Amino acid sequence: MASPSAPFPQATLMHSGRNFSVEEQAALDGEVCKMEGETRRRRKGKERAVNQERNQQQKNFFLEDESEEHHFNPFLPSSPNSSNSSLPKTQIRTEVSRARWMEEIGMGEVMEKKGSLWGTTGVIRNSKLYCHIEEIGFLAQIGALVLLDEGDNIMDLKDIFRKCANKRYGCTWDSFEAYRHLKSLGYVVGRHGQPWSLKLDKVNSNSDFTADTDPDLIAGRVEELHIGAANLIFDIHRPNSRFKKTDPGVPSFVICLVGDRPPSRKEVEDLEKRCKSVPLKFCHVNHDNVSFFSLSKVSLPVLP
Repeated sequence: MASPSAPFPQATLMHSGRNFSVEEQAALDGEVCKMEGETRRRRKGKERAVNQERNQQQKNFFLEDESEEHHFNPFLPSSPNSSNSSLPKTQIRTEVSRARWMEEIGMGEVMEKKGSLWGTTGVIRNSKLYCHIEEIGFLAQIGALVLLDEGDNIMDLKDIFRKCANKRYGCTWDSFEAYRHLKSLGYVVGRHGQPWSLKLDKVNSNSDFTADTDPDLIAGRVEELHIGAANLIFDIHRPNSRFKKTDPGVPSFVICLVGDRPPSRKEVEDLEKRCKSVPLKFCHVNHDNVSFFSLSKVSLPVLP
């Protein structure tokens, strides 16, 4: 029996059926520790990358949410989006429709439609799909539509916004702000009193003027918007409703755009008669702030 203090030069350890010397086992343990350390570093690096990506996604979410809530008028000098600031950037989408601007009728004719949004956007005239300028502005800003001019050149967002602010196309910047706000909330929005679908063969049998060529029939002309006056602008259907252009049903309410002064009692009564039994709501736009309100009748007792 060897002395306790005697060295053990042939001492070995058992591992996976093979005998390793002390030096080999120490080297193997070092390699294992190095691999474990590298694995921990990689795992921590991946965790940091995931956390950074999650934080960036949350940051982008809040930025996008803020951009949906605050829309600035680029044509007002006090607006952050005036000439000293850039216009809202177009979002990127995989499904992009194409339309061509028709100056004669002040609308866009949809040449290529993609996505399900057209079920509640645009009007049908003689089996063709057209969209109003407020619809074009909204779709172009969210990246769902490319608008071409009559020379097939792509129109930029600034030019589209200028058309939205031009009342000759049946729209003002305030009415566009109201449309954009309601669409962002999911409402189905159409111009007041204009049918969603209109299929006519001919105006009369003695004329070659069809609904395909008559600007008034295509655009569904309505009375001109008067700036500062109370105007019925949109018929609104609630979100998630079973909406069909061929049978839209009765609107949930009608939007009236008011200017700097509230409507008088006579104006309200006249507007309610024009709305018939559909509830009437008022909309006021102050720069990027869009407000909605309604009026209730209150009977006061007659004092003796």
